Amino acid sequence: MVVGCGSIGSAAAEALAGYGVGRVELVDPDRSLWHNMLRHALGAESVGRFKVAAMKDHLARHWPQQTVVAHRRDVVAEAHHIRPIVNSVDLVLCAADGIAPRRVVSHLSRRAQKAAVLACVLGSGSIGEVIRLRPTSRFGCLLCLRQQLADQGAMDAEADQELEYGTGRVHQPMTAVPPDLRYIGTFAAKVAVATLLESLHGDHTQQVPGEHAIIGLQPAGDLAAPFNLSQAGDVRWSSIPRPRTSCPTCSPG
Repeated sequence: MVVGCGSIGSAAAEALAGYGVGRVELVDPDRSLWHNMLRHALGAESVGRFKVAAMKDHLARHWPQQTVVAHRRDVVAEAHHIRPIVNSVDLVLCAADGIAPRRVVSHLSRRAQKAAVLACVLGSGSIGEVIRLRPTSRFGCLLCLRQQLADQGAMDAEADQELEYGTGRVHQPMTAVPPDLRYIGTFAAKVAVATLLESLHGDHTQQVPGEHAIIGLQPAGDLAAPFNLSQAGDVRWSSIPRPRTSCPTCSPG
């Protein structure tokens, strides 16, 4: 399942189709707008359409052998509708804007015992972040990772993403260039496919170096570790902590 069919999500969906993933569930509540065209896989022909419907048609034209199911749902407001979809898939890839969708996907996928890959661009387009969450006793959820970073005194680079976007008020603009956004979407799809090949088919050539990847896009080196990359194209892999006993997602009740 791909949650979020924006710039990163549309690139991820195309990459999954190219890798041969035979069935994809797309989840997004929004319409494609004119300003999306600069960064999106969809073009002018899709402006005004709901992104999931337009992406379904786009994928069908290029990969007719693939099955695509479109869900015009908000993963946060309609989590009760998303839960059964999560139960039916092998992996969830979240590329939705904002902190809340990533937290919901982390929670739902953990409860369903499904792997998840979370992808975003942080720090005004300076770095990309891809997190793989696996529902085992070795690895915690997104909240466990963020709490570890907070305990270490690291800057949480996603804090400013909850400011208003595109409303004419004070907001954090999307400053990443289109190729960087597509790069992160494709990178996330690669991690997702590698995870499926390793976990479901035993292909150990598809092991990735860690669970948490920070990717240099336009890095200034002024963020705290582990976000403090200084070179474009650099990829820093690390692990994520074990589940916290107090975590409401990993250790409920």
